[in-house]
Amino acid sequence: MRAAVPREGLAARLPWFPGGSLRDLARDVITIARDGLAARGLRDASGRDESLYLDPLETIARGGPTQAEHWLTRYHGEWDRDVRKIFAEAAI
Repeated sequence: MRAAVPREGLAARLPWFPGGSLRDLARDVITIARDGLAARGLRDASGRDESLYLDPLETIARGGPTQAEHWLTRYHGEWDRDVRKIFAEAAI
């Protein structure tokens, strides 16, 4: 796993995990986290629990692009393979 994840990201196969991939494991972990946060019963003024913070992670786990995939697309496209551009985009 340690060698596969840097190369394959969430598509990395996990032979010890029944679902098979790191993405499958991520979906299961997010489900567990969402259920746990809902069970705590803490709500904001709009009635939402903290599981709303899991939404971006769930989007990625369901097949959306990771931040690394987003940057690689830009690196090979509009950034014209100029790695310095990532520093400007990633600056806080």
